[in-house]
Amino acid sequence: MSRFSVRARLLAGFGFGALLLSSLSACSTEAYCFADCNGNGLTQSDAGGGDAGFGGTTNLITDAGSSGSLNLNFGGTDGGVYEEAGAPCADKDLQTDALNCGTCGNQCAISGARPKCVAGACKIDSCSFGRWDIDGKLANGCEYACVPSADAVEVCNGLDDDCNGTVDEGFDTTTDVNNCGVCGNKCDLPNTTATCADSACKVTTCAAGFYDINKVDSDGCEYACTPTNGGVEICDGLDNNCDGVPDDGNPGGGQACDTYCPGGKCQGICTSGTQVCVAGSPICIPGVGPKFETCDGTDEDCDGVVDNGFDLTSDARNCGMCGNDCTTQFANGVGTCVASKCALLACNDGFRDYDPVAPGCEKCPVWPTTLESCNGKDDDCDGIVDNPAAINAKKPPITFC
Repeated sequence: MSRFSVRARLLAGFGFGALLLSSLSACSTEAYCFADCNGNGLTQSDAGGGDAGFGGTTNLITDAGSSGSLNLNFGGTDGGVYEEAGAPCADKDLQTDALNCGTCGNQCAISGARPKCVAGACKIDSCSFGRWDIDGKLANGCEYACVPSADAVEVCNGLDDDCNGTVDEGFDTTTDVNNCGVCGNKCDLPNTTATCADSACKVTTCAAGFYDINKVDSDGCEYACTPTNGGVEICDGLDNNCDGVPDDGNPGGGQACDTYCPGGKCQGICTSGTQVCVAGSPICIPGVGPKFETCDGTDEDCDGVVDNGFDLTSDARNCGMCGNDCTTQFANGVGTCVASKCALLACNDGFRDYDPVAPGCEKCPVWPTTLESCNGKDDDCDGIVDNPAAINAKKPPITFC
């Protein structure tokens, strides 16, 4: 083959080479660049090719505006012989060449990564900025897009600060007092040392002088109180034991009290009351109180004397015993009580007690009564008709009727 034909073929290939070099020189942000990704273009070594072997060097501009050049060694003026036939990758290391990895022309292109060829197999050399290989799978390259924080230290903020594929690792929002339930929720409850349990802030220990009375965690230990009387509740209107209720449990209550009984002593029908604590003072809730005394065999006025005020020896309505009413025992007359026994005191008008056997008073045959006369009547209502003694007592005397 003539030198002209060799040169013609080389020059004919420059157009394709220039186009290839021009396209590669623009790579700056792609996942993988054949050169240094700074616009320097594809060098001879990057492309996997070698010297043409023509025994000399001639620098040719491959493309207008391209900053790269292709070095062809022509061995002086007509120094070498181009070997048209032969393996194009004969001088390439298929074990390490990223453009010819394993086989000629097998370029290692890995998504989001700078590749390398190791033992004839494509590997990830490094990930591009903002890309990370989390799952370790070559097929998807550096599949995880993430920009780390300035110090790449994980904090609880809902972000993957260290770009390891896990958000907020190392923070347990179910128990973290600084991130309870959600990031940034600090358990800072009033007047208490709080903990985080089941993603909620909880009261643990109240500060001195404060108590959690309502058992609502959100307001902490809301009740301010200083114990008094050694923390023992008494009836004084104060919350001595700081449980939120003054005088709770009715302190001092339940005891018997006789305040409302006559003379402060409960007797007769009266019963003791019960002491209770009301508004900080003990008071007596009375039991059965005194009543007006009646004659019934009981001490109703609670003075210690049964049926006091009643004389059973002379009381016409309670003669000899309570309820024995002499005023109703004599017909047509009025009864009285003498030595605890009922007796007829007087008869009603028109009546006389002339029958000693029948109780009460009998009706007078003549009313108003007159002096006895011999007329067949009991004129003086003494129970005897024409009573001779009465007639003889008249002056002048009448000897017979």
